[in-house]
Amino acid sequence: MRAEAGIVNNRYIDNSQVYQKMIMAESEVSGSLVIGSYTLPLTTVPYDVVNATNLLAAGYLLSADYGPEFSGTSKDGERKIKQAREILARIEKHNTSLVDSIGTAIASTSRILGYPDDTAEGLSPSEGSIFKITDKR
Repeated sequence: MRAEAGIVNNRYIDNSQVYQKMIMAESEVSGSLVIGSYTLPLTTVPYDVVNATNLLAAGYLLSADYGPEFSGTSKDGERKIKQAREILARIEKHNTSLVDSIGTAIASTSRILGYPDDTAEGLSPSEGSIFKITDKR
C-alpha cells in the first residue's frame, strides 16, 4: 500500500496511520463483496480485491495527508479512491469475474435484491411501496 501511495520512504507517515487506512479499506471492500453475494472470508483473494483494497487505502492516506490541493498529481487520493470504487461497483454488479490465482471463478451465493426495483418504475409512490398508509392491519 505504501508503494501504491508513493510513500515507501516517507518516514513522517507512521505505520499506525497506514494500518488504520488499510482497515478502513478492507471494511469497504468486504461490504462490496457482501453486496455482490460473495461468502466471506474468501478462500483465495483475487487480484481485483487486492488492487481495490490497496487503491482505497492509498487514497485514504493521500487524501488525509495531502488533501485536495494535490489533485491531478501522483498524490491525488481522490483519484485512487474513485478507481477503487469503480472496481468495487463492477464486483457488486457482477460485471467482472473474480478469479483465483489459477483462473477459476470464485462462486457467489444467490443474490437478494431489494424492492422497489426496476419493476416499480412508473408507479405512483404509494403503488411502488411495500405497504400503503391506507393498508389495514
